[in-house]
Amino acid sequence: MPESVFDSLRAALAGTSAPGEAVPPGLRPACVLVPLHDRGSDVDLVFIQRSERLHHHAGQIAFPGGSRHDDEDDLTCALREAREEVSLEAERVAVLGAVEPCVTATGFRIRPFVARLLVDPGALRPDPVEIARIFTLPLRELAAPGVYRVAHRPGGRPLEAFVCQGEVIWGATARILRRVLELATGEAPRPEGPFPWGQIRI
Repeated sequence: MPESVFDSLRAALAGTSAPGEAVPPGLRPACVLVPLHDRGSDVDLVFIQRSERLHHHAGQIAFPGGSRHDDEDDLTCALREAREEVSLEAERVAVLGAVEPCVTATGFRIRPFVARLLVDPGALRPDPVEIARIFTLPLRELAAPGVYRVAHRPGGRPLEAFVCQGEVIWGATARILRRVLELATGEAPRPEGPFPWGQIRI
């Protein structure tokens, strides 16, 4: 399974690591790295949990990333943030490409880059100020029935979430994850089960 996943992503994302289109006015550019690790029998996705001490998005599960500096392009931003947040050096990943940008309700336009991790996730170290922990979840389990959930709110964008091994991934990270799973498996996750309202912060 691992090589077929990476082959699918490589083919789907070929040529997508270019700087990309300009960020629309009123939105702040940000980038994230979506690291995948070949575990032998499966592929793991690497996540972070943001520190509870942060002013914005405290405690939320995310991918390594953050705001783009004026003097850098999107990929440089994603790699820099991964280095700062989880001590992941650029030479320890193979970038496969970028999925479509994601716009958040808080005014960010996030460009996610999918990358193959060339070191064990255990070698990563969280920044003690920003990151509470680093953890992995298996792609196979994230794509399983009943993990992906959707809530529809009148007049608003549907809320998406994944509930896996006691972890709740929601918001922009869930939207990015859903697209990565679709490209990796060739099938879009189907929503099933109750939305975890009590475990998210709107």
